[in-house]
Amino acid sequence: MIDEHDGIAQLRTILLQEPGREQWQQLCQILLEWPNASTLSAAVHYVLPHLESWPDTLRRPGYGWVADLQANGFRPYWEVVRCLDMFTTPDVFERLQEHAHRLTIRKFRWNSSKHTLDSFLELLSYPLLSQIESLDVSERQLHDDGLATLLEHPTVGGVKRLRLEACHLSAHGLQKLLQAPVFSALHTLDISRNGLGNKGMKYLADFEGESALRCLKMDYCGLSKMGARYLSFSSLLSGLESLSISGNPLLDSGIRILSERADFTWLRSLALSECGIGADGIRALSKVSFPALQELHLHQSVPGDVGAIALSRASLPSLVRLSLGFCGLGDEQLAALLQAPFWPQLEEIFLSHNDISDDGFSLMGRSVPPRLRMLNVSQNRITDQGMESFFVKGHFPDLERLYIEHNQVGDAGLLAMAQAKMPRLRSIQASSCNVGDHGIFSLCRASWSQQLHILWLCCNRIGEEGGRALFELAERASFGELNLANNKLPSSFVANAEGHPLRKKIRFLNLLGNMGEWGG
Repeated sequence: MIDEHDGIAQLRTILLQEPGREQWQQLCQILLEWPNASTLSAAVHYVLPHLESWPDTLRRPGYGWVADLQANGFRPYWEVVRCLDMFTTPDVFERLQEHAHRLTIRKFRWNSSKHTLDSFLELLSYPLLSQIESLDVSERQLHDDGLATLLEHPTVGGVKRLRLEACHLSAHGLQKLLQAPVFSALHTLDISRNGLGNKGMKYLADFEGESALRCLKMDYCGLSKMGARYLSFSSLLSGLESLSISGNPLLDSGIRILSERADFTWLRSLALSECGIGADGIRALSKVSFPALQELHLHQSVPGDVGAIALSRASLPSLVRLSLGFCGLGDEQLAALLQAPFWPQLEEIFLSHNDISDDGFSLMGRSVPPRLRMLNVSQNRITDQGMESFFVKGHFPDLERLYIEHNQVGDAGLLAMAQAKMPRLRSIQASSCNVGDHGIFSLCRASWSQQLHILWLCCNRIGEEGGRALFELAERASFGELNLANNKLPSSFVANAEGHPLRKKIRFLNLLGNMGEWGG
């Protein structure tokens, strides 16, 4: 048994780490061994808000939870199931039926390809699922008729978040959804990767009922300029907080139509990546009022000089996350963006796969947003000189994640990074650079090195001494992932690593592609 005061401290330590399978199992074990039933409920309620943001693939019950419930009756930690989706087989449901009145499952996903639609509908009839609010049936061959059948099920009537990605739906499937009683209560709808086409957008434009919809995702649905026109007439847009229509060939003409007609007053997130947007489209967007917009995703757009200048003049007073990967941005375009009124308030910046050189990166180093949490400059033209100039500021108080893969960054660049103060840094992705043992020595001596959770350094030139330094660091740190694939580690080092205690401590350790291959 654990002491409850130590238990709270242990829970806090786990929840501050990067989510991982090991962390989840440790958390489960602490709750199972909790000594005081009266304080267990408080511990569970402390844990729940953190678990909401964990990936679904990690949130699974610890060993023996179902058996323990059967043997000992209901215990408060089972409230955790309200943010899980692991009950997907009839035998588990049968074992938990006697406790159905005490359990509340809010999220459920059809994640077994063995289920037919009929068997899935049978699962939805179990009392345990009578109060689900989030339903995910993505990548199942529903087709339009199957969706109509699903929408008739009583349990679906209470759903507020519905995910229908890649369900082989057409515009008629969307029409059936719009006509179903459940639609008026939906808060979130993801119907991406279906063949909705422009006709589906016409059905959206024709919808005149009441709606609580706040988040709409229709990526890769075959929308064109005409679809944008229909969408701009939809009354649903005026209430949205999040709109994602990436991967549709809207082009500049479609973006202009949306910009001129749609009401984006309450929009907080807008994703228009891979829509064929050029300078004219960016210029049209920059004229729109986005008072609440916090996230803007424009991957694979081609703004050029004109578009970059236009974007820098846009009114985006709430923007904190900007994504401009694969946009052909060079130093001049970056310099224009650095002058934008919104730049100092950014917290997450995606600039991967562009044409930024040391000059541009150095210029960015003199204008680093004070609350920057994530920076991705992978696949640019940055070298050690750019790293030295960028990190000369020396203090990045909120930076948590840094991505510099596929740049010509070597040992001197890592030395410059290691000398900076980054008290919250948790993740570094520096694969396919030019890092050797001396760069690793610098990294391991950094003041922030022991707090790292994720370190990817594959495809560099790290040898045995660098590998040993990283393993020594890992023994002191709380690594969840360490990727050293395709380096210059000798076969003896790789062979010894297979039986090393770190193999159990680190959930992902990859040494493949070295002189001796091994991964786990």
